[in-house]
Formats: sequence, structure tokens, C-alpha cells
Amino acid sequence: MKLSRAISYTALGVTVIYVTAILLGAPLLSALRSSKFRQLSDKCLLARQLSLGGLFGAWFGAFVIPFDWDRWWQRWPIPCVFGAVVGGILGCLTSSYKILFSYLEKQRKLEKFLINVPKLKAIIFAEFDADKGPVIRIQIPDFLFDAKRFDTFSNAVIPKPELFHRLIKVNHVENSDGKVYKVIGHPVGIESDSYARGRYIFNVCFVVDKNSQIDCMYEPMVQKCAAYLTQMEKDTRFLSQSQSKLPDLLLEIFKGLNEHGECKIPVTDQTTIYLKLCPSFHGIEPPKVEPYMVPMFTQIPPPNTPNHISKMDVLSQKICPKVDGVCCIKEIAMLVQIDTDLVMRCVRNLHFYGCLTLIPLFMYANTYVATEQLHDFYMNTDLIKTGMTMKDWCERMSPRQYNVDERRAIQFGICHGFVRKLCIYPVSLKKCDMRRIAKLCDGTRSLEDLAVIFAISPVRLLEAVRDDGNFVFISK
Repeated sequence: MKLSRAISYTALGVTVIYVTAILLGAPLLSALRSSKFRQLSDKCLLARQLSLGGLFGAWFGAFVIPFDWDRWWQRWPIPCVFGAVVGGILGCLTSSYKILFSYLEKQRKLEKFLINVPKLKAIIFAEFDADKGPVIRIQIPDFLFDAKRFDTFSNAVIPKPELFHRLIKVNHVENSDGKVYKVIGHPVGIESDSYARGRYIFNVCFVVDKNSQIDCMYEPMVQKCAAYLTQMEKDTRFLSQSQSKLPDLLLEIFKGLNEHGECKIPVTDQTTIYLKLCPSFHGIEPPKVEPYMVPMFTQIPPPNTPNHISKMDVLSQKICPKVDGVCCIKEIAMLVQIDTDLVMRCVRNLHFYGCLTLIPLFMYANTYVATEQLHDFYMNTDLIKTGMTMKDWCERMSPRQYNVDERRAIQFGICHGFVRKLCIYPVSLKKCDMRRIAKLCDGTRSLEDLAVIFAISPVRLLEAVRDDGNFVFISK
């Protein structure tokens, strides 16, 4: 009798509380569904399983209290404590199993990935000598190309200035043993009066087998190595004056990428090199990043928690907490007090590896249209109408009355590809207008590009151009 009454009261209480919470607007069902797809860290998973195990263990332990067995272990709170302990142990065991299974699965995928990845045959460092011309200074791990062989492709490794800061790949390079290789490089020229000819030219090249088909995954690694070395050369003359540390650095990169597919190498107190092969981006160039683009995380949960940030490089540690889907890159640079170009490079790298996406700056003066991926937008002409600005649409549809945040709605549409922003191109009506803004407004530059040129917010620039009255606007 007591047991049935306890079960009835418990079921009634849970039902009433649950239904009341849902009626008051608690998103219990949606939160439950979304939690299935969240990637929890090991510590969070252990804490969750321990908490749930202890909670359910204590709840089930209380079932024996109403029985009239007159045992000492039926007295309150012994059954609940014992049940909580047993439940916590079971929760720890289940979480440990999940963590171990996840670790083994990652290791299996990593081993499978590394088997298919073409191994590096060598890393060579070449530079332009003021007396000898293009020369190879370092070859890791073994001597691969002699001076005679290097002369056959030296023009591609140390090219003319027009090819600086571009990815260059030589698909057929034969060494003295008759073996054929591919050489992937990213030549860099640093201008300064302190160098012999006013410029320091170098190139770090990755060498792979000629028959490899997916060597393109090394392309971003070459570009990133060049960026690291360029910055270290500008800061500490790491290449031109203290080149003795470079062979050990290149050897660590060679071993790390070949054995583990990644490497983390502290070079100086301020610089740590992070490299990781990524199988998902074969031959894809990172996107062009502009100061007025808005970065937004695509992962759930976003990688801006202390657990994620502690594993990032110093620049990402400062930038990621400021990424909120609202602030543009220029605003983030001002918040963290870092040069905009450095922030753009960091965001470009995060976008390349799928951590975030880039969307246009949200303005109520913008015009958005539906794409072919959502035919309902074409069927309902009142939903989004071509030529209607966001401000007019909000005044007409009043999305806030339906608890819809128009900014988040547009971000969602752009990220999923069924909404796109129409770019505004101002065009001057007077050909004789000699002002700089009039000369630049020829229909080839968007409002965001002009805002970068004049170092002004796109909103203020649009207001100024509209108030002038001598411009028309093309949206496309």
C-alpha cells in the first residue's frame, strides 16, 4: 500500500511539474534533442554521467524505504546514500567506456588517415644568396638534390617578384638516383634596407613522391610555414641571422607530420608553430577575408570555452572569445587591440578548418533575397521581396511579435544557403565630379570595399552617399 502510494505521488508530481514547465515556455524537449548531438569534453561527460548516476541511484534506492522488512539498511538515508554511490560508480564506468571508445575510434581514424597520406620525402629551405643566386641551405632529413639538379628548377623555387606569396608546385623533379618528386613551395620576399639587395627571399618546400594523388593537403602547411617564418624573420631575424636553429625546427616538422599528422613546436617565448594535416580540404584555398565580414562559429558547442581556448595559439585565444556572430573582424581587432591583418589571417585559418563561417555585416539597409535552395521563399512573395530593405521588411512583418530575432534569422539563412545578401554598388551620376568618392563609385566596388578604402563604417558611408544625392545604387 505504501509502495503504490509513493509511486503514484511521484508520478503525479513529475507529470505536474513537467507539464507546468513546458506551458511556461521551458524548451525541455528541444534541449533534450539538441543535447544528443553535442560533443562534450571528457571532463563534462564524466561529470554528467556521475551526476545522473548518483541522482537515479538515490531515487531507486528510496524504493526500499516503505517496505516493512524491518532491516537496518532500510532506515533513512542509508538506501539513498548507498544507491547514489552505486549509481555514481556505474556512471563513472559508463563514461569511462565512452571516453575509451571515443579515444580508440579517433586513433583508428588517425591511423587510417596517416596510412593514406603521402609521406614527406624531404623539407628543403632555399634562399637567394647575394653572390651565388638561388641556393639550397638546408635539406631535411637527408641530402636529396645536388646543386646541378637544383639549377633545373631553381627558377620555380626562387622566382621573380611577381610570383612571391603564391603557392608554386613543380610536378616533375628528378634527382641523381632517377627518382621523381613533387616540390611544393611558397616563395616569400621581405623588403628592407637592412638586406644586401634590399630584399630577403626564401622558400620552404615540401617534397613528396611524384605518384601521390592527395599531396594537395600539404599545400596549406607550406603556406602556414612560410607565414610563421616570415613573422619570425621580421621580429627576430630568425632566418637571416640565427639560421642555426632552423635545421632542428624543420626536422621536428618533418617527423611530426609524417608520424602523427600534426606538430606543436615552441620556437620562442612568443611563437609556437601549430601544424595539422586536414583530410577534408583537398586542394581548397582558404576564402578571401575582408575587414567587414562577420565570423560566426558553426560548431555546437562553440570552441570558445576555457577547455578549447587553452589548446589554441595566443592569437586565437584572444580572438575566439570575441566571436559572437555580431561583431565584424575590424570591430574584433579593435576590441582585442590587435592589427586587423593579423585577425583576418587568424579568422581565415579558422574558417579553413571548419571552426567558423563568414557572413556579411548585418545592416537594416541591406537587401536579402531567397536562393534556389528554398522554393517557399519564391512562393510567398510577402516573406522576402526583392528590393525591400531589412528595415522595410521588419516594419512590414514585425518579426519581434512572433519572438523572431531578425538578425539571427538572416544569419541562419545565410549559413544554410537559402538566403543571400545583395551587395550594394554605388554609381556616380556626374562624370565631371572630381571628388575621390565619385571616381571610385564606378559600379565595380561594393559598399564594403569602399568602406575599407575610406576607413569608415559601411552604415555611415551609405548614409553619406545617399544624402549627397548624386549617386544611384545597383544591387546584385
